[in-house]
Amino acid sequence: NVRVLVMESMEKEDLERTFESAEIIVDGLLGSGASGEPRGVYRDAVEMMNASGRPVISIDIPTGVGTPVHVNARRTVTFHDVKDSMVVDGTPRPECGELEIAEIGIPREASLYVGRGDLRRIPVKGPETHKGEGGKLLIVGGGPFTGAVILASLAAVKMGVDLVRVCVPRGIWEVVASASPDLIVSRLDTEDPFQLDPGVIDDMDAELEWADAVLMGPGTGRSDETVEFLRKLFISCGERGLDVVVDADGLKAISPLMQGSVSGEGCILLTPHRGELRTLLDGAGIEYDPEVLLHPLIEIEGCMQWSDEAMAAVRALIERTGCDILVKGPLDMIASPSPEHSLSDHIRRDGLLTRYNRTGVPEMSVGGTGDVLSGLCAGMMARGMSSFDSACVSAYINGRCGELAREELGTSLSASSLLERISRILQGGISFSPSASG
Repeated sequence: NVRVLVMESMEKEDLERTFESAEIIVDGLLGSGASGEPRGVYRDAVEMMNASGRPVISIDIPTGVGTPVHVNARRTVTFHDVKDSMVVDGTPRPECGELEIAEIGIPREASLYVGRGDLRRIPVKGPETHKGEGGKLLIVGGGPFTGAVILASLAAVKMGVDLVRVCVPRGIWEVVASASPDLIVSRLDTEDPFQLDPGVIDDMDAELEWADAVLMGPGTGRSDETVEFLRKLFISCGERGLDVVVDADGLKAISPLMQGSVSGEGCILLTPHRGELRTLLDGAGIEYDPEVLLHPLIEIEGCMQWSDEAMAAVRALIERTGCDILVKGPLDMIASPSPEHSLSDHIRRDGLLTRYNRTGVPEMSVGGTGDVLSGLCAGMMARGMSSFDSACVSAYINGRCGELAREELGTSLSASSLLERISRILQGGISFSPSASG
């Protein structure tokens, strides 16, 4: 018994009479595809709804949400998941009122697994963007191994970071500097020409002040001097509020710091494989069953994901440190303590945001693919993406590059071949494999 009013016009007088005759107003004027504040007759309708004194229920989003001209809804019924425009710092905007999520039949795996649609989260540069506004990334690495820091740096360049600066020991400066004209390479005057040492930390103030994000760890080695350097660098980044990605030897170096919270104003993303995850857990003093982490995958509600026992160890590490984490493996697992991305239960598990990436191929076990991944993650964070979204998108792209490389190269796949395919994945002009669905 719903009375439907058909309006012959959208004149202000007709709108006002319609709203005055209503007991409840359902707002379905503009959806999530709209941009900017409502204009013209839509603006008039929004202002009259708010002035009517009637309770307003918004469908999917309040019209104009996040702009100066918006509907003040008593309740918002949104579909499947909370929309980004409705949330600020993990909290619904006041104009949403009471928030309700309605299921509309989208399968759980569409949210649980990272997919092609997540690429839309990558920031788009505007026509007025100047050099540097698209991100400034500092990568600190190299020493005994030159390839790792080069691969990570070039991956970040491929992700569209405006400026990538690389700090390396003096003995490998020429090798890294000659790898690409797209890199800014700084030479650290280390005592040993081929390893980082704590004596050069004070020489990096200018680079750290310059950076939007820092990647530390690729190719550094594990000498005592290098470990001390990496710990001091990690602490210095935290004091400055920088976003940081820690990978490879950097993870072992900072593991003793995992006893308490290490997150400050900046976001920290750890990118271990399962062996490095155990090192971090040991450093944090967290008890776990090694066998559980060796075989963490089980099927829950038709979807492959990590078992409750394996997730308990990850949750303990995240709760203790405040870091986000991307655990590399046959099924990459990404988890975050932050509610910044979504308020729904689709990707929330025991208080963590949790998603999985199922792209990739066994041939990616070759050396260097993890360095490419860390460069992708750091590049996205330098461009302003959250650490959680950066990890999700980067894991997907890295795996798809591997899938494409295997299709074209077979067992000749190498880490360098992933670099050559990043732009093709970003452009989206390729066919996506079943594992990349979602």
